[in-house]
Amino acid sequence: MNITSACCYHYLFSHIPNNTETEARRVGAEIAAPLIEAHHLTQPGPPFDNNLRGISILSRKNQGRTYLIQFLAHDTLITEMIFNQASQDERDAMRYWQETTHSPFPVRPDHIGQTTVLLGETDDDPVITARRIASECLRETLPDTPLFSQFDWGTLFYVSNSKQFVLLVTDRNLAVNGDHFLVETFARLELFRQKLVLEQTQVDAFKENYAQQSSAAQKILHHLKTEWQRERRSRIVVKEDVVAFNKTISRLRGILHGMKMAVLTIDINRRNLQNERRQLQHPLRQDTLLAAWLQQHNHRYRQIKYDWSYCRYALALLRADADQLRSDIELFPVKLWERELEELYSYYDRLKKSNVSESMLSLFEELFQNGTSGDIIRRVRKINETIIRELYYSLDAQDAKQRGPGIGKMLNICYNHMPKLFPDAVYHSLNHVRILGNYGVHGLNYWERQSKEILSSLATVMEWYVHKNGL
Repeated sequence: MNITSACCYHYLFSHIPNNTETEARRVGAEIAAPLIEAHHLTQPGPPFDNNLRGISILSRKNQGRTYLIQFLAHDTLITEMIFNQASQDERDAMRYWQETTHSPFPVRPDHIGQTTVLLGETDDDPVITARRIASECLRETLPDTPLFSQFDWGTLFYVSNSKQFVLLVTDRNLAVNGDHFLVETFARLELFRQKLVLEQTQVDAFKENYAQQSSAAQKILHHLKTEWQRERRSRIVVKEDVVAFNKTISRLRGILHGMKMAVLTIDINRRNLQNERRQLQHPLRQDTLLAAWLQQHNHRYRQIKYDWSYCRYALALLRADADQLRSDIELFPVKLWERELEELYSYYDRLKKSNVSESMLSLFEELFQNGTSGDIIRRVRKINETIIRELYYSLDAQDAKQRGPGIGKMLNICYNHMPKLFPDAVYHSLNHVRILGNYGVHGLNYWERQSKEILSSLATVMEWYVHKNGL
């Protein structure tokens, strides 16, 4: 095997946020700018300004050894950097190749690929040639049986251990020193292959994300069912968990939508790869590479499609369980004070985001637990007394320094010392809660209507309380 020239071909696949050519040109200019400066590139003439939907096509001033080519394919901007060495010395060619095998796109987050092009002469069997390339050029000690596609102009090898592509081009007239060939058939084939790999990776990420969100939804649903059966929590608190569950279901639907779009895109690119391969049937003499790719991608596509169908079915079952739980919640007997509890829960949610004492928060948590009308009255009484004491001990007046006054006296002292702070409605509501609370502690009968009244009065107080504290 006599190598007369080496060519390094690096490619970068940038998925454009949208399909507009304006956006593609912006991304292309962003990628090209540092490369133009580093390699002293300039705008070339034919043949690099035709046969492609060009963004920017450039070649080096000195000896034409470096090329930058950019073009659009579907939703992807392909940037190709070709380093071509034209020496007739095999040692110089290999040294040049080894010096330029690093990627010219180190700061780009998009997918980067690399192919080595060796121009040379050989009469060996493709398998023997591939093993020689793997051992002599890629320094592999035990190369696997290679995959290759043999054409009239040369052979394309895939070295599985190092996951590198090597083109051995034997017809210099067809290859045009490797450069023109790279921007034609092989570039399209490699585009579709890389897009399939990238999209399969995206689907794998979708499935992993779906599994995590689905597990979270299952845990919330199990928690809701368990708590609902035990009736340890009030209906209003369970509703909050249902809202969290609905948000998780919404995220799952978004993940499935993204996965569906990726599956459709994979199918399009898979069909394009098949069409490109059909066009190569005439010059293709032997093939263990492209056929293996297609078989692998066809199997992978079917598997991804089945996985998507399974996830969609699993989501339907999850939503059915949620709908049944919601039906159970709606059938639960609504107590007379349910709406008042719902309003108070909105204030409690705002208190949690502030520096309110833990004792105040624990009193509210107790309020939302299931209980009788008497339990509701006693719990509201504790919250009311906590608020009055907080206001009383915040006063600097002499009366506030007295110890042991009753709640009623504390309330009157606060009202007398802070008439502007206390609207009359708030004062009367605090007093009303105090009176009904005393009745709830010492009385024998607890009427649901009085529970509704005391909750309504507390709601008036809390509306004022959260505004007073800037919540």
